[in-house]
Amino acid sequence: MIKWWKGGLCLLFSIGFLSVGFAQEVSLHYIQEPESQDFGQISIEGLPKNTLSLLKEESLPFKEWATFFKVSVEGYERAIVGQYAVEENAIVFTPRFLPDPAISYQVRFTKKKLGEVISQAFPLEDYSWTVRFSQDLASPFLTKLSPEADTLPANILRLYLDFSHPMGLENPYEYIQLKDHAGRVIPEPFIEMEEGIWSRDRKRLTLLIHPGRIKQGVGPNLTMGEVFQKGQAYTLEVREDLVSQPFQKTFYITHPYREPIDIAQWVFDSIRLNTRDTLCITTQHLLDEPLSRRLVSIREMDGQEKAGSWRYHSHEKVLRFIPETQWASKAYHLEIEPNLEDVSGNTPMHVFDWQTGTGRPTAPRGNVLRIPFFVTNKD
Repeated sequence: MIKWWKGGLCLLFSIGFLSVGFAQEVSLHYIQEPESQDFGQISIEGLPKNTLSLLKEESLPFKEWATFFKVSVEGYERAIVGQYAVEENAIVFTPRFLPDPAISYQVRFTKKKLGEVISQAFPLEDYSWTVRFSQDLASPFLTKLSPEADTLPANILRLYLDFSHPMGLENPYEYIQLKDHAGRVIPEPFIEMEEGIWSRDRKRLTLLIHPGRIKQGVGPNLTMGEVFQKGQAYTLEVREDLVSQPFQKTFYITHPYREPIDIAQWVFDSIRLNTRDTLCITTQHLLDEPLSRRLVSIREMDGQEKAGSWRYHSHEKVLRFIPETQWASKAYHLEIEPNLEDVSGNTPMHVFDWQTGTGRPTAPRGNVLRIPFFVTNKD
């Protein structure tokens, strides 16, 4: 049946639970109303009072809780990350990340394991439920893979996956594969964080290519080899059990970037006074797209920042600035933070990947870098 509990919609499943000396009903509840502050919370009610008291006294670590009350993605054994608590009438699991509406979760409750933890005798039955949250919500889909360019340097450091909805999965790597031109899966191409490397809104996943396999002459590079080989094609695949539709992107690998970003080589297109022309800047390297939108700005000669938005188009290696107001002055300058990176982790100040023993290439150090540019008279 369906009932309201703690301000959110939850589904209730009833099973029989036999404790020593008496029988008592046990129910599984989960809150699937996205507007509830407890969205995603899963609880088991109906346990004997003395069992709840003993559990509360134990202060169990996460791994021990998961031996008898485990929540996992359906089809996978690893427990999802979260917090357990003992309330007045229930034991409660609160996932660290919002549940994903595209994924089914498995809840397993093992009475024998519970009894071992608190030294009580329980029957041997185990129980399992399948839980799916917010089925009325649209399934998430992949909106973008960055960089979008079809040609990438061999020592690219990061790829970004943008999703249409906030994602709740804490271990997305099981759903993502990188394959070579022959369709063979590349082993361990990414640094895998158990919770994933997500943006704050959980709509962007960063795939960090293993730095030890990129850097020349270090352990993983020597034992496992580079992830990408120059002159080869690779395909990134995202399986449909992570998104509503499977996604794949094939790209070609070219020479690596092993020098600092040279802003002196950036080319500015002309813009006109008293217009809202888009400023287009062609860069010699592919830039890291999220960083390029945060670490570059335009200021007037008095230091006031000009309002507008940035876009980076990797197919063309073009950084675009769309101003909110007209170009009202003839002189501006572009400000570049020194920690701006290209897609291989190089900044204007240093190189990320260089041959060990040859010395690290660097550029003169400073604070903010500035490039002056001028606006032409309107035609």
